[in-house]
Amino acid sequence: LLNELDHATDQWGVKVTRVEVRDILPASSISGALEKQMTAERFKRATILESEGHLEATINAAEASSRSAIIQAEADSKAIVFTAEAEKKRRQLEAQG
Repeated sequence: LLNELDHATDQWGVKVTRVEVRDILPASSISGALEKQMTAERFKRATILESEGHLEATINAAEASSRSAIIQAEADSKAIVFTAEAEKKRRQLEAQG
């Protein structure tokens, strides 16, 4: 648009450097189509965000379960070591009389 206006006014010695378009009133069919498109985009974004939220929640739950299992395994391992050390100490004391 700028180039066309600049070219058309060149013969009068006018240089067009900027064009501003204001108050565009599209036809109602175009407005309706634009509204439908915006509604569809909002719905799409909402669906994506909801899906990402579910994914993040599932990942967090899996990580929590994994950490819980690791902590439980470490506790079980320490319990076995303590039990073995206590048994060893008991046998030493029995052997000493």
